[in-house]
Amino acid sequence: MSFNKLLDKISEIENAFHKDFQEVITSDELKNFRSKILGKGGEISKVLKSFKDELPEERRRLGEKLNETVDKIEKFIDTRLNKLEHDQETEIKEE
Repeated sequence: MSFNKLLDKISEIENAFHKDFQEVITSDELKNFRSKILGKGGEISKVLKSFKDELPEERRRLGEKLNETVDKIEKFIDTRLNKLEHDQETEIKEE
């Protein structure tokens, strides 16, 4: 895959994440969603495997972009997971 196509793919993953993220409601769904994006066989791993054919400088730039994307996705997921767990604890205390 070419450098520009890989950059486009990384952007597509991030855009799809934001779209699909809105539909995740429970903590179990969120954990499955995380695995789908960030897991061993997830979208990020698939893109990462394509880096091997790129020049070293391009790999570095792609890696930086991919790391930024992963950091953003992890922050969104962790924030939502913490909120869901907090809401669940509050719900249990109220019962």
